[in-house]
Amino acid sequence: MTRAGASPHHPAAGPPGPGGPPPAPAPGGNDLPSPATPGGRVGSPDGAGPGAGTAPFHRPVTGAILAGGQSARMGVNKSLLRLGGQRFVERLLQTLRPLCGEVAVIANDPGSYQDLGVEVWPDHLPGKGPLGGIHTALSRSRFPHTFCIACDMPLARPGVIAYLCQEAPAWDVVVPRLRAGYEPLHAVYARQVLSRVEAMLREDRLKVHALFEHVRVRVVTEEELVPLDPGLVGFTNINTAEDLARIIHEGRVKNVGF
Repeated sequence: MTRAGASPHHPAAGPPGPGGPPPAPAPGGNDLPSPATPGGRVGSPDGAGPGAGTAPFHRPVTGAILAGGQSARMGVNKSLLRLGGQRFVERLLQTLRPLCGEVAVIANDPGSYQDLGVEVWPDHLPGKGPLGGIHTALSRSRFPHTFCIACDMPLARPGVIAYLCQEAPAWDVVVPRLRAGYEPLHAVYARQVLSRVEAMLREDRLKVHALFEHVRVRVVTEEELVPLDPGLVGFTNINTAEDLARIIHEGRVKNVGF
């Protein structure tokens, strides 16, 4: 089992996580082209635009946009804010649809998204924060793995998402770790962690990273991510009006090809 904080490629000693030890993948049997090989990228090497330059390649993964938060610091529903003329949620849908076999928004106000042609899944357990959103996504997903992303990360890079999903079959969680820490709301979760998540919710233990101590985690390092997103722009959180103004001022929208 690879504990959070252990080497991402060398399982640490200890009992296997839910579902037992990961199977050894057969050579070439992954069915997921590597973003690091010619022809395997989703989008250009610098991640310019969602799915830019490629035909859609739907993976057996659900893409879940977590939009059920309170947005206390912004004061409005962040998923409906606009950047470059598009709502945050629209940008994420544009990024995820070419990558995922199923896409949904986790939100408790479905009327806000009725013009987008996307399923909206209300929280099964409202008021439980991001972990509650992950629980809803895993409960409803029709695929064994779900990529969960916060609605306030509208600059997410398709190449990074494709890489995380590619790593998913052998792990319970695939999560990036930057110098500032884990990015649990830009990560892939296996359905088999659902029982553990439910137990945490019952105990009101709502920190997502606490899950990592109990399951098999593939930690994706910053060094792996930089070739796919040189400025790690895709991990930008827009939490306040000042964050949004700064991103527009810095021209990041233009830089990522939107």
